[in-house]
Amino acid sequence: MNKTESSNHSEPIRDKDFYLEYVVFLAENTLFNVPRYYFENFSEVFTSMYTLPHGDSLNADGSSDEHPLVLQGVTAQEFRSLLNVMFHPKSPPQLTKEGWLGVLRLSNMWRLNDIRNFMAIRQLNHREDMSFTDKIVWGRCYKVAHWMIDGYSGLIDRGDVLSLDEGVRIGVPGTLGIWRAQKVSGGGNDTRATVLEIFEEEIRDVQREDAEYGSRPPSRRSNYSGWQPNFELSLN
Repeated sequence: MNKTESSNHSEPIRDKDFYLEYVVFLAENTLFNVPRYYFENFSEVFTSMYTLPHGDSLNADGSSDEHPLVLQGVTAQEFRSLLNVMFHPKSPPQLTKEGWLGVLRLSNMWRLNDIRNFMAIRQLNHREDMSFTDKIVWGRCYKVAHWMIDGYSGLIDRGDVLSLDEGVRIGVPGTLGIWRAQKVSGGGNDTRATVLEIFEEEIRDVQREDAEYGSRPPSRRSNYSGWQPNFELSLN
């Protein structure tokens, strides 16, 4: 056998870029089989939380439908929404407010910072059904400081008494702070400055956690239109 024949019969090798391995996830009662590339390359926290299976790990979690990687506390709809965003970064899907909040929750959980900062938060920024109360509540929950500032400012400028539902959702300290700020702002003071003064400790704590995701307070003139997702591979 000559060298050419030997080369033709050698063991095939896997291309380093275009031989994709897949991982099987189970969210609720639904199986998802997706490229592991995304999770390994864009979420260090995800990689450290789960031991993703490799091709030679026949019975490892995530290796097959019989051995899925179980996503505890994650709904199938949340994970489906995240995958839709992850695989189509340049043309985000049309999701409901709840859908984008689910994407934001998982992005926070797994430190998918680009999706969090420039897709989920950006989409929610422009939704008309994000009320001032929503911005305060979800800003606290998901560590989005500028939502809290906008939410408090909006309720203060509105000037009227909070509804029972708004008060329950915001809580006693926040409700009292809004009432106090309305009294102060009535004298012509800048609302944003008043918010930063009265809610200084709460907002500072959220800003600190927000910054851990690489977030920056958006400029009023900026809509992130020049941003391109940091994804090198897109499946359509």
